[in-house]
This record gives sequence, structure tokens and C-alpha cells, in this order.
Amino acid sequence: MNSPHVVIFNDTHGWHSEQLVAALTSHNITTTLADLAQCIIDLDHPIGIRIPGLDKILPDAVIVRGIAPGTLEQITLRMDVLHTLAESVFRYLIPLKPLNILSIKPELRSGYT
Repeated sequence: MNSPHVVIFNDTHGWHSEQLVAALTSHNITTTLADLAQCIIDLDHPIGIRIPGLDKILPDAVIVRGIAPGTLEQITLRMDVLHTLAESVFRYLIPLKPLNILSIKPELRSGYT
């Protein structure tokens, strides 16, 4: 069985991302650091989305640490990437209250209202 794969999204990765990577690695979880601004929704791609560092697989979970500022169109595209992942990825490791606009499966919402 392959180890779980988690993508950590942030516009600037630093010490906090490094600590997350170390903690996840200690539990045999593979991580990829990415920026939502570099992700592309591509319906011709086998999984429908291109995430830097991943080729033809979706992550098992995502952690959203930050979203880069930008124009309305840029922010909308970044949120579209998150919505696409929310429809495709099994687990979501994101702060649900601040990103309440995402569609989160009810069974994963326990404790968040």
C-alpha cells in the first residue's frame, strides 16, 4: 500500500511548512509543497487539474495555509482549484471556518459549525 500523499498549499513556504512536512513525514505521509497560483484546471489532463509536483495523481488530502493575493479573476481561479479538489479529494485538512465557502462532505465537518 502506498503512503498517503498530502499537498500543502501556501503562497510562501517557510518554517511552518517545513514543520508540517517534518511532522507528516514522521507518520510516513508523503508531502508536496505547492502554490494555488501555479495550479491549473485542465479538462484534457487525466485528473482534470495540474498541481506542481504531482503528475497523474490526486493527493489524499490538502492543507491550505495561505492563498496569494491577486485580482478578482486570479482569486476566483484559485478558489475554483479548491472547489475542484473538494469534489475529488477524500480528506480535507483545511481550516473550515475561514474557508467556509468550500463544499465539505458532512461527515468531515464534525466539530465545525
